[in-house]
Amino acid sequence: MYTVNKLWYKWILRSITKHFKDMADENDIYFHMPMIPSFTAEQNEFIELRVDGPICTQLSRNYFRLLVGVNVLFSSDNETNYQSSSIFAGLIASYFSEICLLDDDDIVVGRLLPNNDIVINDFGIVKNTKIKQGSIEAVYEIRLQG
Repeated sequence: MYTVNKLWYKWILRSITKHFKDMADENDIYFHMPMIPSFTAEQNEFIELRVDGPICTQLSRNYFRLLVGVNVLFSSDNETNYQSSSIFAGLIASYFSEICLLDDDDIVVGRLLPNNDIVINDFGIVKNTKIKQGSIEAVYEIRLQG
């Protein structure tokens, strides 16, 4: 029988959010989550996180593979240094690494790992602004007992 733990999505979203929020805090970058109404346009550089999935596949009795799409949109003021957005994108991409999956008690119950390429997309300058945007995305995989 296919029984997915009802807390997995909550733990995945919380763990990925914590990972990238910590990265933003360490580097003095504004962190925006679409579901949290706190966005202001005062920051020169900011990131926005989107998490898609998980896609759950039962591999055997009570054992599952979960695939999770992680996308970080970045915006960077390109006015002072034309290379700033590529440096910013590289910094964010360097954090697309192992993410500890934490339960409600902050106990590590698994590790999310990128299972394919990390893709950097450059969208260019937003029309009538000096803001350059792009995204970094990857699919993460984790295997869990149900």
